[in-house]
Amino acid sequence: MRTVKKVTLCAALFLTPLASHAHIHACPSVVKQAVEQTEQKDNETDAKINALLDKALAAFKKDNSAEAIKCLEEAGKLGSVEAFEFLGTVYWRGVGVEKDMKKCFEYNLRAADLGSVGAQGLVATLYKTGTGTTQDMKKCVEYYKLAEKSGNPEAAYQLGCLYYRGQGIKQDYDEATRHFRIASDQGHAGGQYELGMMYSMGRGTEVDKAKSKELLQKSAAQGYQMAIVSLRLQAQDEKRKK
Repeated sequence: MRTVKKVTLCAALFLTPLASHAHIHACPSVVKQAVEQTEQKDNETDAKINALLDKALAAFKKDNSAEAIKCLEEAGKLGSVEAFEFLGTVYWRGVGVEKDMKKCFEYNLRAADLGSVGAQGLVATLYKTGTGTTQDMKKCVEYYKLAEKSGNPEAAYQLGCLYYRGQGIKQDYDEATRHFRIASDQGHAGGQYELGMMYSMGRGTEVDKAKSKELLQKSAAQGYQMAIVSLRLQAQDEKRKK
């Protein structure tokens, strides 16, 4: 759904030609009226978006993809993040249309720029692989950072991997560890594994075998195969040393 933005006092100054600074101080009701009018328009727009999304879903159920896409595009023009995400998925999977990764990228980019965390992560990955667009590691890192900032643990994990490998960015174990830690703290199995290995090797942090084992166990408990294998190897190594 489109997120309705609250109108600040500064924004309200531009909503009416009568609103000079002096006039605002003299007539605070002008600000209140401007805010109420904007909120009313936002509510009306949200209602239109909801109707279009419902119409699109109904059209897909009737295998009328052309009508569904038309409704989604109209909802997108009104600022619906969900519509752009839906369109990206439609072209990614080829639902009722020919699969088109370029359109998938374009729609997800629009959703990402409107604040969709999932789309930000996907756009970063598409930039990394050059799928549906030209490969651009600078943009890849930019969108992963946006997604990470919004609380996406997969984006944090991917950033850790990029810094660890020096892929499209200067290799930096400290930064890799920092991003793995962000992912790990959110319960990401890959992040827990990678952070555990950083503690084991002393890369980007001090060597701490106990902490490493604890993190690997958390990752393995989620079924992460590399963590499971690493724990077995550690156990075998400990046996040999006895």
